[in-house]
Amino acid sequence: DEEMIKMIKFQQAYNASARIISVIDEMLDTLNRI
Repeated sequence: DEEMIKMIKFQQAYNASARIISVIDEMLDTLNRI
């Protein structure tokens, strides 16, 4: 089912960007403490 595949791909992309955002957030937090 095409819709299902689109949903799964969207979810994977969303999860990946959410992880990247949290990593950037941690890096900024560390830089602010210096």
